[in-house]
Amino acid sequence: MNKSLIWQGKFLQIYLVDDHYEVVKRPAAVGIIATDDEGNIVLVRQYRPAIGRWTWEIPAGLMDEGEDPIQTAVRELKEETGYMHVAGSEKYLGYMYPTVGYANEVLHFVKLKIDKRHYVGQKLDEGERISEVKFMPILTFVEKCRRLEFHDSKTLVSSLLVVY
Repeated sequence: MNKSLIWQGKFLQIYLVDDHYEVVKRPAAVGIIATDDEGNIVLVRQYRPAIGRWTWEIPAGLMDEGEDPIQTAVRELKEETGYMHVAGSEKYLGYMYPTVGYANEVLHFVKLKIDKRHYVGQKLDEGERISEVKFMPILTFVEKCRRLEFHDSKTLVSSLLVVY
């Protein structure tokens, strides 16, 4: 396999592979399936510059150097929603490749519980725009995913995992 760097940014690189394929290299990320004791899943309304739209999606974030998926999930949940997780509720569910046609990104899934009484406030990364955090009944969420009312792949996949 012949690989040459075409472009490098803050979080990703683009390579030309075998003089034909343009491949995006991106750090691994974690999608967080956070639920409460009332049967709700946590969603965030986030602005996505790549599509120029606000989307409702599960919380997620890039893994920092040296973190495992559970550590990333706990950190990102607190940063994006302002809520703390219930210690001991973390469960690693597995991973997927969301865009296998042109990127090597690995997206891990972690399920955990939130105690809504432990709100500590959001701490968003620079440039991150989250306007709202919502608790939605899990069955409503699954039905909205089935009808493709959400347009984010990790959120759609999470509807298969939230009920387990």
